[in-house]
Amino acid sequence: MILLLTACGGTGDPVEIAPLDEGPTRTDPPTPPPPSGEHPLLPQEPLPEDESTPAPEPTTAAPVVPAQARTPITLDQVVLAARVTDRKPDGVSDTFRDGTEVFCFMKVSNPGPPRTLHHEWFFEGRRKSGIALSVKGPTWRTWSSRPVFGVGAWRVDVVDEEGVVLKSLPFTVR
Repeated sequence: MILLLTACGGTGDPVEIAPLDEGPTRTDPPTPPPPSGEHPLLPQEPLPEDESTPAPEPTTAAPVVPAQARTPITLDQVVLAARVTDRKPDGVSDTFRDGTEVFCFMKVSNPGPPRTLHHEWFFEGRRKSGIALSVKGPTWRTWSSRPVFGVGAWRVDVVDEEGVVLKSLPFTVR
C-alpha cells in the first residue's frame, strides 16, 4: 500500500511514503523494573573499592529548615462540622449522614513563617483525598470539606510538612 500526502503551505506536490515491512512480528518480554535505588535510564556500575559515594551537587532551591528549628504550630481548635458559617464551625458532631458534606475546621496559632498543613481524609482505613491548607498568619482559621459517601468509619488527619500527624479526628457515617 502506498500513501500520498500533501502538506498545507507546501508546493502541493504529493510525497510518497513507503509501506511498512509487514514481516513476522515478535513480542519482547516486558522489561523488569530496576533494582531499588537505581535509575532505569542510566547505566549502573559499582564504585571502585577505594572510592566513596560522591556528594550530591548543591541545588539552588531554598534550604529546608529542620523540624527542630521550626517554630511550633499549635492547633487551638480542630472539629468536624456540618457547615462553616461566618468562619465558625456550625453543627459540630462526630456522626454524619451518608452523602452529606463534612467540614474539618481548624483554628491555628503559628508564630513563625507561613506553613502548610494537610487534611487527609480516610474511609475504612483507605485514603480518599488530601487537601493542602496554607497557614499564613499568627492566628489563622481554615477548613476543608468533602462529601462522604460510604457508611462506616471515617477520619481526618491533620498532617504537617514532614508528614507528622498532629491530630486525628475519627467520625462515623450512617
